[in-house]
Amino acid sequence: MGLNEATVIAAHQRYMADLIRQAWMDGVLTDLEQEDLVAVRSLLGISDQDYERMLALGRESSGSEKRIVGNASSQLTGRSVCFTGALVGTMKGQSITRNYAASLAEEHGMVVKASVSQNLDYLVTADPDSQSGKAKQARAYGVTILAESVFWSMMGVRVD
Repeated sequence: MGLNEATVIAAHQRYMADLIRQAWMDGVLTDLEQEDLVAVRSLLGISDQDYERMLALGRESSGSEKRIVGNASSQLTGRSVCFTGALVGTMKGQSITRNYAASLAEEHGMVVKASVSQNLDYLVTADPDSQSGKAKQARAYGVTILAESVFWSMMGVRVD
């Protein structure tokens, strides 16, 4: 493509920094996210020192409390979750149904709710910008709306 080495390195570093920022968006960096970031770091040829610097900057880029967790799913125990809209994730090539998603959430100690209320902790949707009735109600109540992929990551569930 006619790019010089400095341009390629800069592009790789920007890409890595964007991935790290995205991973930190929910305030938690899980084992699964860390594994993915390390794999990308290696593929892009980002040095350990640059990677550590990017991780620190990503953590500080938001004013909210950020934490690295070994097993985020333990922090979900007792939390309530509701699903809205069609799920788009797949596991081993099979679509994740709402029933299967609910059973996975329950296996991780979560309480699955059929509807949104003020007590709900998370609303999970394939599209966090959804304008569904549940999403509108969740926004009105201040319930955290999670993209489906973020939810699976928080639970440490690997999806395709």
